[in-house]
Amino acid sequence: LNDLPDSSISPTLLYADDTKYYTIDPNISTNRHQQDLDKKHDWTNDWIMKFNPDTL
Repeated sequence: LNDLPDSSISPTLLYADDTKYYTIDPNISTNRHQQDLDKKHDWTNDWIMKFNPDTL
């Protein structure tokens, strides 16, 4: 789990079993956000884990 932040361009914070992905730059394109989400999705497939959408 500790390598999850390495899979994205934007900051990712980890605390216990929570993950927060964020950006503070309003100029970040939706394409870049999608790239980050795709990388996180790939990470979950590699580690056979899933994010819980009920807590999003």
